[in-house]
Amino acid sequence: MRRLVAIAVLLGMGACATEAGLQGKTWTWEQTIYNNDTEHTPNEADAFTLTFTADGQVQVTTDCNTMRGSYTIDEHRLEFGQLAATRMYCEGSQEQLFADMLENVTSHFIDDEGRLILELKYDSGAIIFR
Repeated sequence: MRRLVAIAVLLGMGACATEAGLQGKTWTWEQTIYNNDTEHTPNEADAFTLTFTADGQVQVTTDCNTMRGSYTIDEHRLEFGQLAATRMYCEGSQEQLFADMLENVTSHFIDDEGRLILELKYDSGAIIFR
């Protein structure tokens, strides 16, 4: 329950991230917090990143492969298109977990600490990037 309150506080304190606010920076996955007190963090620091380009593309790195696809923004709503990926196999990779999280993103904002918060479907949690 404490995590649910923490997410509610995070969601209430941030400003809407504009498309320009997302660009020009590589965002690094820090953690994902779900409302059921489940948490995921990357096993390898700095392995998972998002880079948003001005032409509506997102470049993704993981602990195994790279991905690329499109994104659309409508105010605070964010949607990723189909992501194409290289297909190298890596034992113990968290890549599929990360890709599944991105498929469930519905909106975004940048909090008061400058972190990118991607909110998940059904208010089920948030992916936090620094």
